[in-house]
Amino acid sequence: MTRVVCGRTYTLIIDWEHTAPNKFLTWKWRVIVPTGNTQNIRFYYGMDSAVAGADTNDVGYYTNTGGQTVGIYDNVANIISAFRYINGPAWSGYQANRYDAVRPQIANGANFTNTIITTPDDLGFGINWNF
Repeated sequence: MTRVVCGRTYTLIIDWEHTAPNKFLTWKWRVIVPTGNTQNIRFYYGMDSAVAGADTNDVGYYTNTGGQTVGIYDNVANIISAFRYINGPAWSGYQANRYDAVRPQIANGANFTNTIITTPDDLGFGINWNF
């Protein structure tokens, strides 16, 4: 994916890997910032969630045990949808919050606030990096 800003081309490359029968994906990414860049670069990855098919039982989830992990946990179905940090640049922010609080962070170019909502609601979650 590329975007030209002020005559400079910025590139994002994403590779998804899945090995059956694993219940997880490995996500690798690379951002290519052109020479001469003077812009602040933020990369966001976020989503709305409906773990187990509904928003009813979704609560924010965060742990730093076994690797930093942020996402949504359905406390009835006992299912987690989350991102786990493995390596590479550290996250600049993370958030598991009402979806109407997550989207504006991206739209306004702000870091995620490291907020984790622990009451059931219509939630979204995301991570971001600053370059």
